[in-house]
Amino acid sequence: MSLRQLVQEASNCEINNNNIGSDDGVDMISKLSDDILISIISRLTVVEAVCTSILSTRWRGLHKYITRLDFSPTSKQLQAFKEEEEFRLHKVGHDDRLFEDELVRKCTSVIDHTLDSNNGGSILEENRFYLPWFQRTTWFNETWPIERWLDFAFSKQVQTIHLHINIAHLWVPFPYSNFTSFNKTVKEISVNGIDLDDESLRLLLSNSVALERLSIERSDKLSDLLILGDHLIAPKLKHLNISACWDIKFIEIRDITNLESLRLYHSPLIGYELVLENLPRFVELDTNCRKTEIEILTRGNVIS
Repeated sequence: MSLRQLVQEASNCEINNNNIGSDDGVDMISKLSDDILISIISRLTVVEAVCTSILSTRWRGLHKYITRLDFSPTSKQLQAFKEEEEFRLHKVGHDDRLFEDELVRKCTSVIDHTLDSNNGGSILEENRFYLPWFQRTTWFNETWPIERWLDFAFSKQVQTIHLHINIAHLWVPFPYSNFTSFNKTVKEISVNGIDLDDESLRLLLSNSVALERLSIERSDKLSDLLILGDHLIAPKLKHLNISACWDIKFIEIRDITNLESLRLYHSPLIGYELVLENLPRFVELDTNCRKTEIEILTRGNVIS
């Protein structure tokens, strides 16, 4: 099956081949330079960018040069996923695991085909890897392609990486091999459903020297979270989000001189200890946990 067939089947796209442009039928947009057109479609998701090839021969193949690879599903895809799952649930009376496995395979196949065909130069601004929400899947007992995806992103000097594996009761192991050397380009990392433990997080922070934003959601192996700037960890980190990491009991963040905001969303019924010390630019703490014991220090003095 071709990439176009995979995308059209996954997205359920319907594109009208009518001329684009002014009312007199003149296609003015297609007269723009390749660089401008590529810049325009780089702001779309991969599915939407590929679908532009159907507009005219002028647009054909331009999606192979986009500088943002966003595999997030469109609203139309999400609705199609929901309707198909509800139909199968009604038809068979329970979750259809074979259907979910096959759809996850198709989504990963689209990612693999896109990476293989991308010719967008040596620099990639953003990579958003996203797999749709399902209750369960057995496919991940097989070879998991996440390390290859990250290798591709790092080879393109990517600045933003989102890796969201939205499958209930499944946590994908942290890809150690991708974070064992210094990375000087990544400024934002967002992971969801990736099993980071305390040592994995330390490794990620130690080697992401340009990192400014970090978001971690649904990671059940984090327990004692230590982010200590005197160990040369994340010198440029400004914004940190830790959400739905249910096993965290203790968080200490100290000497992270550029940290401005911290978002902690936990179960309101589960408490944890939070210590913040020597964060001179820290201005925002957002948390929903009423049982949290918070000690905020700066240069050894309690300020709040």
